[in-house]
Amino acid sequence: MLGAGPSPISSSERSPLEAFRRWLHATAHAAADPITLQGRLLTGGSWSSATTRGRLLVVTVTASWCGPCRSGQGTLNHVANAYQAKGVRFLAVATQDTGPRALAFARTSRITYPVLLDPSGTIAQRLQVTAVPVIFVLDRDGRIAARLQGQSARRMLSARLDALLPGKAANQPP
Repeated sequence: MLGAGPSPISSSERSPLEAFRRWLHATAHAAADPITLQGRLLTGGSWSSATTRGRLLVVTVTASWCGPCRSGQGTLNHVANAYQAKGVRFLAVATQDTGPRALAFARTSRITYPVLLDPSGTIAQRLQVTAVPVIFVLDRDGRIAARLQGQSARRMLSARLDALLPGKAANQPP
């Protein structure tokens, strides 16, 4: 008989939506291994995300041949300008692109932060990127804290960064 006896589900979890929210929260906050992104910069030299530990890192996977990447770069530049002053670091990964085309894209789009060249798509594959553009936020330990994709990703980025920034003074170097 249904409903007989005490329910093993707490009153706060009686709603399927609430149970899903609790599961999603636990899954999203499960300890994942930190990742390190490294490679050659478009401007020369090597770069590693290990140098950004202790700070939030926004990684945008982009390409010169991608229309939405080109049209949305201005919004992303605006977010970068606002949050770099708050200690957030930014990185672009130019995937499946040639050096000259990626460099031209970075210049015409006025990208002011480092750009890694990923001509074979190795970094994109490692991040399980199936379409560009996609934005990742790595937490201070190098773990993926957010993955944003689609038309509203750049607008959602500010809200996600704001949610991750409280406590900055205690957890980040000046």
